[in-house]
Amino acid sequence: MMCVEIAMAANGPYFCGMLVTACSIAKYARQDCRLSFNILDGGISDADIAFLEKRVRDYHPNSAFNRLSVNDEMFKGYPAWHGNKMAYARLLLPAALPDKDWCIYCDVDFLWLRDICELWEARNDEVVFIGTADGNVDTLAREAQWFSKKGFPFDSESYFCSGLCYFNLKAFREQKLIARCVEILVSNPDIQFPDQAVLNIVTFGKREIVSRNWQRFTYELTQGLLDEGCVVHHAGEIPWHRYPCWISVMSDAVLLWHRFNAEVRGISLWRSLRTYHALGGILYHRGLCWLLRTPGIRQIVKFGLFAVRKPGVWAVFEFRSRRLDWRDSAGISQEMPVDAKTDPASAFR
Repeated sequence: MMCVEIAMAANGPYFCGMLVTACSIAKYARQDCRLSFNILDGGISDADIAFLEKRVRDYHPNSAFNRLSVNDEMFKGYPAWHGNKMAYARLLLPAALPDKDWCIYCDVDFLWLRDICELWEARNDEVVFIGTADGNVDTLAREAQWFSKKGFPFDSESYFCSGLCYFNLKAFREQKLIARCVEILVSNPDIQFPDQAVLNIVTFGKREIVSRNWQRFTYELTQGLLDEGCVVHHAGEIPWHRYPCWISVMSDAVLLWHRFNAEVRGISLWRSLRTYHALGGILYHRGLCWLLRTPGIRQIVKFGLFAVRKPGVWAVFEFRSRRLDWRDSAGISQEMPVDAKTDPASAFR
């Protein structure tokens, strides 16, 4: 039987994301394979881990778990990324899984709506890494400038987003690529996207780029992509984070995540939203989405923002107010209720 090696990293505050990511993988994976989840644990409670294992196995009974403890002190001297260093945990995989040849690493702000086994079957021993092209114009421009300044080779077509990393672990060990990553990190404190940049540097000319449907940012989502089946990356639009400013819009993509979270926990969509967002915030930020769908208001807002030279703000408004059929997308529904008493109370505080 085929065994798919999967790795994810999180600490306590990001457990909710890991739960949705892992359960969505389990739900859409075919049943004739084995899923092996390697949890890089930066401080998750035992109760949460037990709940994760139970819910994943409810979707995919043939699932196994390997819990690996990670301490931030392991990354002393590395530049912090958004205030923490758990992003570097993926660099531990070649050493942490010495008997594994390949592993799919996934960030915990993902929602999988297609079969991970299809990606597993795409492994290619001729390359050291498989990923998806980043495609974000701003990221590519900033990285092109930084890479050029530092003298590193750069190719916008094959520059990948490290939210999804398909590692040839055997090749990484044989070529000592992690040691090279560490060397670059320590000697370049001004690095912009730390783990992502170093992985792009050390795998240059040795990687394969696959369909971007394996990692679609929320601003790219269309109804066609959801119906076809894709993997959603909520980078820049974390569903459980409170909105930082008054112009933030609660998109349909965020509701899609909350609908699956509600399914996993056996709660209502409304309770999922209220777990992470204040009532006023939900009404305001979701209301803003609906207002931007009103043709007259939409045109007024667009005209005003272009008049004050804020086309970037309009671009965000435009994609976050896009209508998606999140109620029925990819079979997500309240079909697996659980006893609320089995849900760790800490998740709702």
